[in-house]
Amino acid sequence: MGAGRVITFIIKGKPTPYVRMTQRGKWVKPAAIRYRNSKAAVAVQMRQQMKGREKFGKEPLGVKLTFCYERGADHRRDLDNEIKAMLDAANGIVWEDDRWVDEIVAGRPMDSHDEDYVFMEVWVRLDADWQPPAPGVQDPHAR
Repeated sequence: MGAGRVITFIIKGKPTPYVRMTQRGKWVKPAAIRYRNSKAAVAVQMRQQMKGREKFGKEPLGVKLTFCYERGADHRRDLDNEIKAMLDAANGIVWEDDRWVDEIVAGRPMDSHDEDYVFMEVWVRLDADWQPPAPGVQDPHAR
């Protein structure tokens, strides 16, 4: 995997996973309000850590997310919704739009940590000729 510019973030706390919501529901449903508040708090940290840096433009990006929690992996939360919450919070701050994210590597370590945080790494993908491996074949680009 080729990588261009790389930016890393440490987002403190345990972000609320994405929840589906309607136009009206996002203002009145408690779960939607919690998600929106969490997304705003994550965005504040991202803005602070982006000071003096240029956001990524319309270019292929890769993202690595590691969700580290005090009690280890939290299997009451869907990993895909945790990922979406982080990508949504980064829109307009880290990159123009998350539709430019072409590669995602994510995980939740099983071991415990001193505090809740998310490690996020974003890079420009330079391997434009990358193709997914055939079923049953080891991915040569795997991290």
